[in-house]
Amino acid sequence: MEIRWLEDFIALAKTRHFSRAADEQNVTQPTFSRRIKLLEEEMRVTLIDRNTLPLSLTPAGEVFLQSAELITRQLRDAKERCQEIRKQEESQIRFVTTQTLFLSFYKDVIEPFCQSINVDLDINMKSSSWLGIDFVNALMDQQCDIMLCYWHPAINFIRALDDEQYEHLVIAEETLIPCSATDNTGQPKFTLPGVKRKPLPYIGYYENSFYSL
Repeated sequence: MEIRWLEDFIALAKTRHFSRAADEQNVTQPTFSRRIKLLEEEMRVTLIDRNTLPLSLTPAGEVFLQSAELITRQLRDAKERCQEIRKQEESQIRFVTTQTLFLSFYKDVIEPFCQSINVDLDINMKSSSWLGIDFVNALMDQQCDIMLCYWHPAINFIRALDDEQYEHLVIAEETLIPCSATDNTGQPKFTLPGVKRKPLPYIGYYENSFYSL
């Protein structure tokens, strides 16, 4: 059964005239009559008494009219609510970030700022456990609108976003201060950056991480 059949039947019940009801439904009268007949065949009962002038509903038609009006009203209300949800989703900015930046920079800076300008961010909390490449893929696949992350020229996987269609903005910088444990004499166990022949790496960027000490 098609919803438009119910709408056709309601229009016919209101106008009591096939031609006028067909005009209301923007279809030809033969098409309209055929759809009403299909509805009756689906219900296995006669809904319209065609022997009266104007047309009238059979007892079964009167009962069916109540259900048809209820179903179409519920469907219309559901459609409106779904459209409202769609509009809300379209107006939201989908945001992803790492757990570290969410707990620090986002909570302290971005969230208060968005509240002050009444901007709603839809935060994907699953992203806090993502690998670095997952952020890049989410942005490229349009699963998010904004990505807050660390950046360094040595991070290879993020170079996929060098395309002109992606815009970026540096909003803060951090300085990492390396520290070394001491030995029994109180001297540092490691001297940075080591020696020329044997440099001591103290930070590295891996394929699936924005940074790793």
